[in-house]
Amino acid sequence: MTTLKSLHAKSQRRTGAKTVLKARRAFASLRLCVRLQLSFVVLASAARADGPVSIPWLGENLVPNAGFEEVTDNGRSPNPPWTAPIAPDSGITVSTDSTVYIKGQHSLKVFVPKSDTNVSASSPLIPVEPDATYLFSIAFRQEGFNASGKPSDYAGVSSYAAGQWLDIAQKQVGSFIVQFPYGPSQWDLRDAFKQAPANARWARVGVTVLNNSQKQMGKTIPSTVWVDAVQLRKYVPPATPHWAKGETTRVVEGGMQDTRVLSYFVGSDDSFNMRGGTWSHTVNDPQAERGAALQAPANVGQGYMAHSPYFPALPPGLYRVRARVKMPAAKDSAPVGFLDVDSQRAGLRQLLRFVPSPERSDKYTDCEADFILRDSSWWSLRLVTYGKEPWSVDSLKVFCLHEFEDRQLLSIYPGSEGELPSDLKPAPFKQVQWEHVPMKGLVVAGFGYDRFRIADVFHAMQLDARMKAVWCKNGMGGMSFVGFPEDPRELFQYSILYLCNVNVRCLALKYKNAIHEYVKRGGALIVLGGHQGYERGGWRGSLIEETMPVAATPALHGGLIHLPNGQPLTVNREIPWLGAISTASSPLTYYLHSVTVKPGGQVLAQAGDKPFIVAGEYGEGRVVCILGVPWGEPGEQGTPFWEWDDWVDLFREVCWWAVKNTTDVDGDNAHGG
Repeated sequence: MTTLKSLHAKSQRRTGAKTVLKARRAFASLRLCVRLQLSFVVLASAARADGPVSIPWLGENLVPNAGFEEVTDNGRSPNPPWTAPIAPDSGITVSTDSTVYIKGQHSLKVFVPKSDTNVSASSPLIPVEPDATYLFSIAFRQEGFNASGKPSDYAGVSSYAAGQWLDIAQKQVGSFIVQFPYGPSQWDLRDAFKQAPANARWARVGVTVLNNSQKQMGKTIPSTVWVDAVQLRKYVPPATPHWAKGETTRVVEGGMQDTRVLSYFVGSDDSFNMRGGTWSHTVNDPQAERGAALQAPANVGQGYMAHSPYFPALPPGLYRVRARVKMPAAKDSAPVGFLDVDSQRAGLRQLLRFVPSPERSDKYTDCEADFILRDSSWWSLRLVTYGKEPWSVDSLKVFCLHEFEDRQLLSIYPGSEGELPSDLKPAPFKQVQWEHVPMKGLVVAGFGYDRFRIADVFHAMQLDARMKAVWCKNGMGGMSFVGFPEDPRELFQYSILYLCNVNVRCLALKYKNAIHEYVKRGGALIVLGGHQGYERGGWRGSLIEETMPVAATPALHGGLIHLPNGQPLTVNREIPWLGAISTASSPLTYYLHSVTVKPGGQVLAQAGDKPFIVAGEYGEGRVVCILGVPWGEPGEQGTPFWEWDDWVDLFREVCWWAVKNTTDVDGDNAHGG
């Protein structure tokens, strides 16, 4: 285990002896204090409803028994039934499963034990509207498939989700496929926007498994697919905002570009590769917004015109891509090419085909398509020509129509938060005087974590304190967290969790849900700010913010306050276990996150008249938010709070409260636990 203890041994030796002495003095003074209980009203989760959240542009799920919760009398088949023609002696079974599921208490299990066999399990008929757009999504889990366990290794077994569009006579008039990985996987999700044909009146969705492992590998690989939380929901696209239309704002001296629209002029943007080869070249074009465009030649065959960089993660949300394209006169209904939006973990997000029409002939027109970014990985844009007719692309614009809060994302994709065992509980803190009992803590360490002196504080809490560091790292997909526990059981083994200067937009939803449940079930969480913290890091509307005693500012403006001359720190003297903390040296704060204290939140320390430390309870757990940031240049007379003699003591005291340390060295109640 990587420990911060080894990285900060020198600092610990410097402060350790002094800290122990001050702790004994603090406990002695506590015995003289009136024993006031620090009681907090539990921050009700009703502040942000735990139930489904309405999405105005997305209709209700149309799939009957979408979670397979209703079963027939035999307890194995869904009701209404899914059609699954099975050949005799194939060994294939299609049934509900009450032991493996992502939501509710059941899933649909498709087991294909023999090679040279396949099966398609399909839903009952679903009424749809012609030309309407639908969001299709499905959760899945796979076992078998190959021997390597790698998702990309094809061993003759494949699976996919599919949909059929049917006319009024229930004859197929269209279809779509959403491919699953070639290897085994834990619960995952696939989704796509799909448009019903003009003559569609019904739809049917399902899952297909094909087992040809004997032909491919010379041996049979029995394979199983589970599916759950199947959805087909009507999508009504929001109107394009006025600020996303028209010419792109130019950057001028003394001005700022409107960053709500990400604009790429592919004819002149050198960050796009593959330009200038067989399938595209830059041409001067007075009709183009900035005088140049990327043109696909005729008669070159299909190929890439341009490939964008791998863009860092954007906030989860509904996005629109707007391509300004010039196409030739229409000879038939065949498209000349397409644009696709790809992502690292969620696969293809959208495919926008460019189809000529008389009203678009030989002039630039805007073609639009919507897509959802729902994870914390990279995404990219790719232009492809079919290589038959010459056509040109001027610009690509991407803009957010709706940024998701976590509860909205959960309403769109039920089960995407992952499943935690109901009996899983955080490791309790055990205060001992002489016995050797290790204490385990986890710190997600963003930039500047060391200036908060987290390691000094943690190692002052217990003789044997073992802390694991999860490092924030910038990469191709943006921020990532190296070593964050994949399994919730690992997260729950820690007695205290620190999130320091973390952009939670870059935490997968299942990780945020695990932290939320960690606190709700009795864990201790310490939240610290910085240039990625609170309002600057997507905390607003997150599952983690639900647990906190403060609400982050809705926007960057007014969120992080600069106090040039510093504001003196004071502690709440009504809290008995803070009575020994001395602020006589007037420690100063120069940067401070502005927040709203929720009902039940208790301000433990202030910077001037603003909250500096706020504590509260959520479920069975406790959360402390430290709002001051260890930045700034103190004057000759100033003492920055992170260099203040009592900072480690104050920080340690609030950590002790968070882990419910209820006894001092003589066994008296110390922290109102």
